[in-house]
Amino acid sequence: MILLALESSADSSSVAIWQNSKLLAYQIIEAKFGHAERIITQVHKALKQAKLDLDEIDFFVGGRVLVHLRAYEPVLLL
Repeated sequence: MILLALESSADSSSVAIWQNSKLLAYQIIEAKFGHAERIITQVHKALKQAKLDLDEIDFFVGGRVLVHLRAYEPVLLL
């Protein structure tokens, strides 16, 4: 099982990719604003670091804040 997790509710945003209980890749950017614009780049970098394609991800996980839904929209269009 491969999981891609997104988090951007604080002054930083992050992407992590896990396979079972092993961390394969992560990206963190410290920025108060612009998370939605940067999260896609972080996803691409993490996928490259993990040597995976987006279609290999089994589950996507994000925070509870509704603002996060805007960040997922471009990811789903890839």
